[in-house]
Amino acid sequence: MALTKVTERIISDNLSISGIATASNFKTGTTNVHNVGVEVAGINVLGGDTPIGTGSTIWKDGGALFSGIVTATSFVGDIAGNVTGNISGGTVAGSTGTFSSDVTISGDLGVAGTLTYEDVARVDAIGLSTYREGLHIGPLAGIALTAYKDGSIRTTGVITATTYYGSGANLTGIDATQIVTGNTSVQTVDTGSNGHVKVTTEGSERLRITSNGKVYIGPYQADFSDAGTFLNLSNDSYGGRIGFRNNTGNAGVALMEQFAYWGNNKIAGIIATAGTDTSNKDDGYLTFYTRLSGSAVAERLRIDTNGDLGVGIAAVPQDSGAKTLHIHHPDTSGSSARAALRLTTGISGSASSNGAFLGIDYSNYLYLYNHENGFLRFGTNDTNRWNITNDGHFRPEADNSYDIGASNQRARNIYTADLQLSNEGSSNDVDGTWGNYTIQEGENDLFLINNRSGKKYKFKLEELI
Repeated sequence: MALTKVTERIISDNLSISGIATASNFKTGTTNVHNVGVEVAGINVLGGDTPIGTGSTIWKDGGALFSGIVTATSFVGDIAGNVTGNISGGTVAGSTGTFSSDVTISGDLGVAGTLTYEDVARVDAIGLSTYREGLHIGPLAGIALTAYKDGSIRTTGVITATTYYGSGANLTGIDATQIVTGNTSVQTVDTGSNGHVKVTTEGSERLRITSNGKVYIGPYQADFSDAGTFLNLSNDSYGGRIGFRNNTGNAGVALMEQFAYWGNNKIAGIIATAGTDTSNKDDGYLTFYTRLSGSAVAERLRIDTNGDLGVGIAAVPQDSGAKTLHIHHPDTSGSSARAALRLTTGISGSASSNGAFLGIDYSNYLYLYNHENGFLRFGTNDTNRWNITNDGHFRPEADNSYDIGASNQRARNIYTADLQLSNEGSSNDVDGTWGNYTIQEGENDLFLINNRSGKKYKFKLEELI
């Protein structure tokens, strides 16, 4: 049933209402329930008579005002206004907040976004101080490093990094033109017209790259080479030397190679090759290479371990130990299979028709030519003995001095036309005089001409039947 009262009544017993109770205000003890909210002097959710707050107000829009401590398993939603006291356990989810007193975090602090702070005095445990003007790291008594807000860094200690970037134009306390350790340095020098790079070890210059691109190894004294010489070696005791090394244990391995290129084409070079003594490693040979157009570089000359010189082949001495110049053409047929030695001078000229020529041709003919208008001379014991004159005559160098053959080394036959006989300058063994005769052949007779008197004689010949 409905209960309607016009005046206030106090109900001391339980009141059970199965329908709706309507009033402008319900009050029980110090708690008011009215149309604008609930005012509770004390709420006990734990049982018993002990209150956990001095009062709370919950408005109909969902807001609540608590004058005591609120404890819950979790809090959800934004926190507006000031929060005092400690937060222990659990997590705080939200966007922004302000702490007016110290905050202690006993565990790790993880920030997924950006951590912004102002005027944090110090973090003493790691020596870190921050200010609006930059980051300061160091002990309490002084600052070891300052990182400014413009990106610059100043430190009183040593900075070590894998890589440094920037010009270094504002660095102080160092010579920006050189790297120095003791009396050893690498230095760049630019005077405006003679810029160069030099390397010094133990106080002495060892290498220099000059402004014209030349490289000088050794003490630099002057630009002594021509314009095309870019690598220069100098030493006042030993001269310029280049050493090459290969400590291989194999024979016939290249120890040094130097080749010249025309564009990208290898055209000429030298190779030093290890010899055969792999125990002592003290023998070897040099080979020289050139390239014919349209072909590859090929060996043209070799100086072997014995000092023999081979052109087109490794030299084969005539006798063991004989020093040999061996010229070889590898063709086995055709007119190109020829080998020769040519000697020319500035006077003779240097064409194929000049100078002297010694060669063997594809028919195995040996040629000894004097292409010039001069004698072909033969000598022994530092003395000229015989001559083939420029007009083809074979003559002794000295008159009446040399024999052809000997009593036990006779020439088998002498084929001649007229026979000129003269012992002028000496005498015969019969009457002690000298004569000059010519023996000539007739069709049926043999004639003798006395070249001193002009008289002519005929030999009396008897035919043998």
